[in-house]
Amino acid sequence: MKPHYFTLLGLCALLATAQAQPQPAAPETVGNLKAAYRGEAQASSFYTACAKQAMREGYPDAAKLFRAAAFSEAIHRDNHRRALRTLGVMQDKLPYTQTKVKSTRDNLAESVADEQQESRVMYPDYIRTARRQGIPAAERAFRFARESERAHARLFQRSLNRLGGKPAADYFVCQTCGMTTMDAVPAVCSVCRGSGMNYKKVE
Repeated sequence: MKPHYFTLLGLCALLATAQAQPQPAAPETVGNLKAAYRGEAQASSFYTACAKQAMREGYPDAAKLFRAAAFSEAIHRDNHRRALRTLGVMQDKLPYTQTKVKSTRDNLAESVADEQQESRVMYPDYIRTARRQGIPAAERAFRFARESERAHARLFQRSLNRLGGKPAADYFVCQTCGMTTMDAVPAVCSVCRGSGMNYKKVE
């Protein structure tokens, strides 16, 4: 009987240990962070490919803007990953489907629509959920992304309207929040309130 007795004790101990393991707080916000992490990683990859396509078609301004947006989205991706870590979730790279690169005009039009949807619908919803669940790190990461996506939508629309126009503009990205500006750097970032010295010019 002893082997069975100790096996039962061992099983009970394992069950107790599993139940004692901390579970991630706010599973809805965790899910939103994972979805946003995946989306921003995919967007960064897509915009990098769009920049190469724009250069092939002879649109240096669009190419530079796509590179700036790719850098910005990578910052959002990393911010979401850090927010997940504050909740005890270690986020590895997630598989995603690469969006097909089309003509530069189509890529810009698609990007305008995507950035508007994210800034007007997706991120506001994520922010409300994080605020309701009391997760300030997630709310902050989502807010940074929302404001940057608003700027991206405006810049992509401008680039689409003047496609082929010269010369190419200069684009700058805040390395804290991903906010993207054109031709000038603010003294203080309008989104994260950090120093304008933290903005990086995208070549």
